[in-house]
Amino acid sequence: MQKIFTILFAALMSVGMYATTVTWDSNTLSSLYLYGGESFPEGGVTLTVLEGEGEIFETSWMGDSENASFKFSTSLGNFTRIEITGTIYTLGGSGWTETSPGAVWTGDANETTFGMNFEDVSQIVFTIAEPAPTTYTLQLVADPEKGSVALQNPSSDIIDNGNGNYTVPENAEVTILATPNEGYEFIGWKAGNTDCDFTDCGYALNTTENPMTIGLVNDIAIMAEFAAVTPQPAEETTTVTWDSNTLSSIGLYDEGESFTEGGVTVMSLDGTIDGEFREWAGYSGDASFKFSTSLGNFTRIEITATINGLDGSGWTQTSPGVVWTGDANETTFGGNFENVSQIVFTIEEPEPTAVENVQTNQLQSTKVLRDGQILILRGEKTFTVTGQEVK
Repeated sequence: MQKIFTILFAALMSVGMYATTVTWDSNTLSSLYLYGGESFPEGGVTLTVLEGEGEIFETSWMGDSENASFKFSTSLGNFTRIEITGTIYTLGGSGWTETSPGAVWTGDANETTFGMNFEDVSQIVFTIAEPAPTTYTLQLVADPEKGSVALQNPSSDIIDNGNGNYTVPENAEVTILATPNEGYEFIGWKAGNTDCDFTDCGYALNTTENPMTIGLVNDIAIMAEFAAVTPQPAEETTTVTWDSNTLSSIGLYDEGESFTEGGVTVMSLDGTIDGEFREWAGYSGDASFKFSTSLGNFTRIEITATINGLDGSGWTQTSPGVVWTGDANETTFGGNFENVSQIVFTIEEPEPTAVENVQTNQLQSTKVLRDGQILILRGEKTFTVTGQEVK
């Protein structure tokens, strides 16, 4: 699960309005029995009979004060329109207008008082402006030569304003994805205010999560940082293959006997190899035979044969044959093989190892260790330690 990081900056509240409608129908209105000081709430709207100023008996409303017998109030926002359907005998109150039938109030307030006498009240419709949710600005920044940054699967309530700028509702979580260009890698995030150009402002976030999820509570700018990838020298590999001609020449019958070809050696630990009949018979679990090499480390050994039994760490039986994978200059194994027709050794050659620098005739020379032999690199030529040039 990804970490959630909340970044604090100065808030900018965006105010807009969204209208909702609450309707009291005849069933609701016929249930009213209210006297001075009593209230009735329904759907986020409350009707109050002001103290000692009137009463409501089902659909008959009798007020004693011309402008302040009753009060509507709401917790949903501000009323913008209230429409009462009924028979109006007398009407008072700021913002109220008698219609036929009924009365209408228009304005912008979370409560309004009115009076005096209504009958046959059958419906009241309240139109209420809800405050728009607070939103914040999210700005995403990246060097286009090195990579890009964008929201990953943004929700429908997030507005894309273009050029990496988004309008995001308060507390909404956004997931930000940094994508490096070829030759670069993502190394971290910086944050700042939306006026920050990240040259002399902003600070590093203590995370390299990518993608990163944050909860917005303020305006913020986020920059994805990239760095050039340092090329790693490719490991050189070599392949040595023992074909049927080579294999048919192997004959190992006593412990410690060995056969070497192409820099690879097979030794009998407790087994026999009859190359003429292409049979390898091991007698000691996973240590009947050993492959070793002076060329580096084995990474893969593939034996093509009929496998009657197999033991040894890193070895897996295939069809036909058996494969070893790992990273070592030797491996032991055991079992019984027939019809051994080919063995392919994949070997990773070691990187040349610098030993020391020496000066010869004012030219810089370097000693290196390669294939188990110390060589001297001088200029564009290579020499042995005895001074013979290596072609």
